[in-house]
Amino acid sequence: MEHVLARTLRIISAICGLILLGVVAVGAQQPQSPDQPATAGAAVHYDRMAAAKTVFLRNAGGDDIPFNVISRNFEGWARYLLVDSPDKADLIIEIQSPGEGSADKDKDSGQSKTNISGGGQQNQQAKPAIDVITFTVYDKNKRPMWIAREQPKFAGRRKTEETNLMEAAQKLFARFHDRVEPPAKP
Repeated sequence: MEHVLARTLRIISAICGLILLGVVAVGAQQPQSPDQPATAGAAVHYDRMAAAKTVFLRNAGGDDIPFNVISRNFEGWARYLLVDSPDKADLIIEIQSPGEGSADKDKDSGQSKTNISGGGQQNQQAKPAIDVITFTVYDKNKRPMWIAREQPKFAGRRKTEETNLMEAAQKLFARFHDRVEPPAKP
């Protein structure tokens, strides 16, 4: 009789353990609403870019247009306080863009002379450089956290090139903005 009773207790405790395990597993899968505090057992995702308060913007070279566009966007966003030194910043954002537009963009001479082996010269069509705007976010220890690149459309004239640089810089800022503050899902 004791043997049967002990066996029954083991079966009941095993069933209770499985039920408890199932309840814990289902509770862990339930999404928390934003107004509920995080529980001690739940893993909390910490986003350093979203938690940062101060930003230092650095122009790493090239044309000033992308840097100016991104700077104005940061000023208008008001999520971060822009600081004047990387030592005071939680995030350091570096903007590197294609070089200053060539002086002969509006001239009709789209050709350049190149040396050919043999000493002669031949006219060869100039090829546009493939350049990108790079938006790099560093933490205060200067470790890269996030990198995005955007290639502006090629333009034959300086005015069109400026417009394309502005559009590419806007896209980069929008990607960063959506990374830090994801848009609401419909």
